[in-house]
Amino acid sequence: MVTHKGNVASPVEGVLYEPHEPLWNSYIAQLFHFALHCVQSGTAQIRNNRIHPVDVVFKRYRQEIEHQGVFNGSIPSIMGAPETIDSWRHERMFDTVRSLIVARPDAAWLTIGDGGADAWMLRALGAKTVTASCISDVVLRRLAAMGYLAGIQISSINAESIDLPDRSVDFVFCKEAFHHFPRPPLAFYEFLRVSRIGFVMVEPLEPAASRPLDILRSTAKRVLRRRRAMFEQFEPVGNYIYRLSEREVFRMLTAIQVSWFALKPFSDFYVEWLSERSRNEFLPRLLFRLGLGMQNQMARFGLMNHGLCTMFVPACSDVTDIKNTLALGGFLISLTPRNPYLEENESTLVPPDQIPDSVPGG
Repeated sequence: MVTHKGNVASPVEGVLYEPHEPLWNSYIAQLFHFALHCVQSGTAQIRNNRIHPVDVVFKRYRQEIEHQGVFNGSIPSIMGAPETIDSWRHERMFDTVRSLIVARPDAAWLTIGDGGADAWMLRALGAKTVTASCISDVVLRRLAAMGYLAGIQISSINAESIDLPDRSVDFVFCKEAFHHFPRPPLAFYEFLRVSRIGFVMVEPLEPAASRPLDILRSTAKRVLRRRRAMFEQFEPVGNYIYRLSEREVFRMLTAIQVSWFALKPFSDFYVEWLSERSRNEFLPRLLFRLGLGMQNQMARFGLMNHGLCTMFVPACSDVTDIKNTLALGGFLISLTPRNPYLEENESTLVPPDQIPDSVPGG
């Protein structure tokens, strides 16, 4: 189509092309602008009709703050009911960090997403300096007022944006909280930033591959807990269960040239009615041991994956003593490849002699 001025009209209103341009080139340009106009209009319409991811993140923050900001009088079993099977379950999860406390008895620890039990247990195991933190410190302060957190500092911290200087604590400890976060990878890098020696996570483990009896275990869970398969991906407080993936951690650390990490898979056995029973009762104790033993044996022969793991990620170089200690304790040491395009001495990890003195308690 030609206008009265002899210009070639564009399908997009208001866009004209001079007639000295080749006709085919003009049409290509018109089609390009027309397509761009459609894409932009369509994208704007989609944006107007969708929920922005940031809105979801802040909603999850509000949910966590509301959830953690209400003290219902319940004391964590490991503190208030140490004779129960549930307390025994959690004690087992701390077995994997005993060696770190022995290796570095004067280290400063910071707990993340802590309802009080984590900091309390670290102190009970011999850690001298511990700071307990959660996105809301209401429960922590109530427990402290009741005398459970004597000698433990308390802080309100968002794990995805930790308000602390770089390398301000020796160890970061996160137990069964990482999988609650809206954006867990952000927290992962924050742990690495604020720790001087490294960080420890005790979390659900993403299976590396499906094993024959994993389906049987999932079915048993659904029957015992009386809920559908979809609920295995989420928790009652509303979070998606973001399980730790060994392969994903390998890629994340390789990208920033952290040379190794340690992983120790293990099994757990949780049934609500059993967890409330005393560990001194014969039958509950027997059922708990049988549940764990069967899972361990099946995992040993490759028929089932472990459900939980403890992971250690170093934050400084030359922590060979800790690596050896973890290896002796049954941890699997995974080495990441060195980037051949970087200088030999180019690394994310800082040698210990370049790290400033520890800041006790964070």
